Amino acid sequence: MGNGVYNANAADQTVATTVGAGGTATFTVRLENDGNLIDALRVTGTASTLTYRITYLVGTTDVTSEVVAGRYGTSALAPDARATLRVVIKARAGVPVRSVGKAKITIASSTTPTTLDVVKAKVTRV
Repeated sequence: MGNGVYNANAADQTVATTVGAGGTATFTVRLENDGNLIDALRVTGTASTLTYRITYLVGTTDVTSEVVAGRYGTSALAPDARATLRVVIKARAGVPVRSVGKAKITIASSTTPTTLDVVKAKVTRV
C-alpha cells in the first residue's frame, strides 16, 4: 500500500488492523529509494505510549531507540533499491476496547531532507 504515493499526512498510506487483549500486530514498511541518485533514508517513528508498546526492527535487530530519536538511517541505497522496517504494535495489559494505537513513520532523504513521505500503522483493540 502506498507505493508511488508521497505525502506528509499518510493519506492513502495508512494500514489498520484489530487486536484482542494483549494482542500484537506486525507491519512491514518498505523503504525505497525512488530518486535517481544513491541515497540513505532517515526514519523517524512514534514512541510507545502507556497503552501500546511500539517496536521497530530491522531483521532481528531492535532499532526502536534510533527510530524514535530520528537517528535511524538505512545504508546507502541505489535508485530503486529497498530496505525493510518492521513495526510491531502490542496492546498493553488493560487497554480498553476501541482504544487505538498508531505509529506514524516519517521517511526522509538524507541528501534532501525536505523530500519526505509519511506512512501510518494503526491498531484498534477489540
